[in-house]
Amino acid sequence: MTDTADAEPEEAPAFVVPDWLVAAEEALAKQRLEDLGARRRRAEGHALMINNRLERLGITPEYGAAVDDSDQLRPAKLVGPDYEAGTYEVRAAWDEASRTPTLLTADWEADRPEFGFVGLLRSAGDVAEARRKIPEFPEPTRDLHREALRGTQRAIYTSDESAQAICERIDNLTIAVLHLAEAIAQA
Repeated sequence: MTDTADAEPEEAPAFVVPDWLVAAEEALAKQRLEDLGARRRRAEGHALMINNRLERLGITPEYGAAVDDSDQLRPAKLVGPDYEAGTYEVRAAWDEASRTPTLLTADWEADRPEFGFVGLLRSAGDVAEARRKIPEFPEPTRDLHREALRGTQRAIYTSDESAQAICERIDNLTIAVLHLAEAIAQA
């Protein structure tokens, strides 16, 4: 009988990365770099188009549109807020849908000002008009699926047995309705 306490543990074989996986990892890294470069070039192109439009309109921004360190477009700041006159800061950004520079403002009286669309940049007059506009944000769409699941999870924790039975039936109906909605959406 051998003493297992003195036996040396067997070494696990070293993991060898197969050649096909090395090639796939290199291709993925190359694709990611290309994607980052394309995103930066697109943002740089948008910044250039915004700055060119400002120049054509004779608008000298406080700072022009540029690309930040994370390859995102930084809108041009056209004019700051005037608290005494009650006007808002105006920025020029790019709208992919209309393929044109747009004007953004934010309500400086809000707890957390958020910039939003107030118009297109077609003239210096549009900037003057935008200074007086508060952006209107669409109501966020409700995620009924998430709300229903959250409701069913809350119902699980009731201590009343008859209420628990009702909740289970409601849960089953909710699941059936959600399944039907998904099936209709996929059809």
